[in-house]
Amino acid sequence: MKSLLGKLIGKNTKTNAADLSWLNDLTKLDDITAIENSTRKLKDCFTDDAINEADRLRMLLATDTENRQRVLKITRQFVDFENIRPELENHTASTMYFYHRQIFVGYRSFIDRFLDTGGDIIFTYNRLPVILGRALKAAYSMARWRYYRQQSVADMTWSEIFDLYRILEQESLLDITVNLYKDEAETHLAASFIQACMLDSLSSSSLSKQKVEKTALLLEKLIPWSQVSKHYDEHKHLFYVDLTQDQGAKRIRLFEPHTSCRYWGIEQLSARIDADIEALDRDLPHDLESIGSSSELLEILTLLRLEWSRHAYTRQRRSEERQKVIKHVIVSYGFQDVCNQLKSATKNLYLAPQEQSENSLDDRMAIHNRIRTAPSVLYENLTKERWMISDESSSGYGVIFSDEPPSTLKLGKLVGLAVEDQPERLIIGNIRSINKPAKGDNHIGIKILGRQATWVQLCHAGLKTENSSGIDDASDQVLKFPAIFLSAEPDHSDSPTFLLPRIEYLEHGIYQLFLQSQKSLVQLGSPIESRDDWIQVRINYLER
Repeated sequence: MKSLLGKLIGKNTKTNAADLSWLNDLTKLDDITAIENSTRKLKDCFTDDAINEADRLRMLLATDTENRQRVLKITRQFVDFENIRPELENHTASTMYFYHRQIFVGYRSFIDRFLDTGGDIIFTYNRLPVILGRALKAAYSMARWRYYRQQSVADMTWSEIFDLYRILEQESLLDITVNLYKDEAETHLAASFIQACMLDSLSSSSLSKQKVEKTALLLEKLIPWSQVSKHYDEHKHLFYVDLTQDQGAKRIRLFEPHTSCRYWGIEQLSARIDADIEALDRDLPHDLESIGSSSELLEILTLLRLEWSRHAYTRQRRSEERQKVIKHVIVSYGFQDVCNQLKSATKNLYLAPQEQSENSLDDRMAIHNRIRTAPSVLYENLTKERWMISDESSSGYGVIFSDEPPSTLKLGKLVGLAVEDQPERLIIGNIRSINKPAKGDNHIGIKILGRQATWVQLCHAGLKTENSSGIDDASDQVLKFPAIFLSAEPDHSDSPTFLLPRIEYLEHGIYQLFLQSQKSLVQLGSPIESRDDWIQVRINYLER
């Protein structure tokens, strides 16, 4: 550490006024308290006019170095532990965020001083890449601690990162590799910038803290080097940032190039993701063992391929803008709860006398959807959650929460929505985004899967029951499982589909369908979408 300090400290004749003895006492404290003390000491140092610039830099470097392993340890424990008490989780995240913030502010002040004076007053020019790299590392860490808790980055975070990026660009330092910390891999400055931008592009995906960390580690492995361009090439570039905006990376859609924008492509990244998915699928050798298990990595890499693919990308710009509304809806979420709500909304249909007809299965499904008994539905919905819809379109809803959304909500969770004045009509959707901004209400984006849903039952055709004449007979409930039939709708699907538990799905499997007192044989097609505990598939009718 002494050699590093000697290289960084340049010309300064003032005597040392900063006491560093407190660093030796950090080992006597628990890790969180040590970080809190370090943050406070640095803040006091930078507000004390009696301490000269060289001594401030000496304290900053010494504190950053002393706490490096402690920071990595706290981060690892925070990410790995599933059930941390909420108050401890909040305290840890807040402590770590403000520590990184103080480290960033410290390095940034020296960078500004260096550029303003135009000379080696505090440190020599050849050490500028290290100071810039550490400042950016602290800024990226600030953002990551927000992602761990599914929160958006704080205001001005990206503006501050872009200010440092401009310096790297101006000083021609983007394409160099530096060693920021002892015994750690060297950092390519442009690549670390792209890694941070790509991680931020997933902020609306509501990744768990474990997946955030593993994704960040994957990006470090998959993007060891990168190049950022000032000039847009529509055949090469897929993402960009605008250095004048306080926003992270955006995917290029309808786009007007500007001199303040910077661009990059991800062809090599996509190729590497495809290669790693194939290796994991086929149990071939790979170099990702240190990051996670094969199942964990496959799930994350599949998401990255979906989100970042040039050709398979599905989250395109909406064909229509969402309209601002205020609606209250009765909500269930999770496959089983949605099925129960849908069954309750239509259960009297099974109790009504059934008339035999020549109606096709599709016709019976349509009739089924029109029959409802609202009073009993209202009674059973009294205990269900209410959400407030703030915007809507034909394909989705936006829901706002002034408080924290329920902890069980996550990306891909199936939801059932019933407008309070139409409780008999259940709209089926799934959660596509959870946005927790630094300020303002939390927002959940819901994609509509279908507005004409029917509760049905299925069983694998090879499994026999003694009695299948009554839909609610106890003797044949054992082998059946609930499913949701979604009619073909112009805005959602061009053919009928089933939603069923993932654990029950067999591709191209033959199933018996139970609707009212009728039975039919169906074959399930390939998956359309698979999330959380459910899967959506097309249907082939074998017998009506």
